[in-house]
Amino acid sequence: MTAVYGKEPKSVPSLRTHLTGVASALGLLQPQPPHERPLTTCECVSVNDINSSQKDSHLNPFMVVASFKSGTHMPDVFAVVPEEQERIRQLQAEGRVNTVYLATAARQTVFLESFGNDINDVLAMVNTLPMAKWWDIDVFPLNPPA
Repeated sequence: MTAVYGKEPKSVPSLRTHLTGVASALGLLQPQPPHERPLTTCECVSVNDINSSQKDSHLNPFMVVASFKSGTHMPDVFAVVPEEQERIRQLQAEGRVNTVYLATAARQTVFLESFGNDINDVLAMVNTLPMAKWWDIDVFPLNPPA
């Protein structure tokens, strides 16, 4: 697991705490003492525990952009963290999710590097996540690097 840290806007420390708590509870962050890292703007977290032989080679790559809906009650989100963590692990084992990225707290956005047959297949897979009910979801097909 890898986390990338940057500079945090000062206006959103409370939301940052909530989203960092979700990421930490999901097992996506490696704990570091505060003096060893700056505050975050983007926590890019690799959960790539699947080697290339485990990935289904006929599935296409997609980026899922999931933004928390306005008015989401974060304690409700925290309540489903164990179920979310388990479901992410299942999807990783199936080769359907590779990397999870968390944007700044102000943006309230999660990015999932995912794999599926088509957009509808990926959307159906994402909707199996417990937190999906609080997300506005957009799915983008990805092209291989040039």
